[in-house]
Formats: sequence, structure tokens, C-alpha cells
Amino acid sequence: MEEVAVERSVTVEASPEEVWESVVDGELAGEWMGAPMSIEPRPGGRIDFAPDDVPYLGTVEEVDPGRSITWSWRHPDRDPSQVTITIEPEGDGTRVTVIERLLPYTVTDAREWPPVVTRGLPEVPLAA
Repeated sequence: MEEVAVERSVTVEASPEEVWESVVDGELAGEWMGAPMSIEPRPGGRIDFAPDDVPYLGTVEEVDPGRSITWSWRHPDRDPSQVTITIEPEGDGTRVTVIERLLPYTVTDAREWPPVVTRGLPEVPLAA
């Protein structure tokens, strides 16, 4: 699969510390995305974002406090992507760069049930 990515940068008139706090509390991301957002800024943390009441499934992958955060997420009707936000001092302000990369998406075919790995094992009734 060919890499598909969108990159945008902007310089804001605020310190890197102020920008970092606005990113990780979801304020800036929510403004950019047009809907409230919350971020748990730790590896394995949740991303909560539900524009039009349809939640994205998101997990924080990497955090370099004060410098960058990366998460992966997926909307139920769209391909998954990975977002990296990087913060760098620039003059009297801060440069914020957002890169979103499309991720490969595979679906496991659950039509063959039970899966091969369970064949031959005693059947366990499913709860009704």
C-alpha cells in the first residue's frame, strides 16, 4: 500500500508549554476537528471523539511530553489512521505540526465459525 499522509503546520502565539497543555487536554484538537475531544496523554490512553454522535475508536501510542503525541484511531465507516502532533518552539511562538497517515486495514473473516484453531475442542455453549 502506498503511504497516504496529510501534513499541516501552523505557528501560534503561545509558549510550547501552553500549546502542549491545549493539545493534550483536547482543546486544540477539538477546535480543529469541530467537536469535543478528550485525550489520555499516555501510551495506551483513550482518545474520545464522537462527531455526529459516532465515536472514533482511538488509542495513544507514543508520548514525548511537551514535544509530541501519536495516536491511532478509526471511525466505523472509514479507514484507520495514525495522527502525530509535534510541538516546537519558533521565535516567540510555537510551531504545531499535525501529520495524519492512512493505515492499512484488514478484516478477519468470521464467517467460518468456529475458527480452525478451535476445531476438535469441546463446544462451549454461548450465553443467550
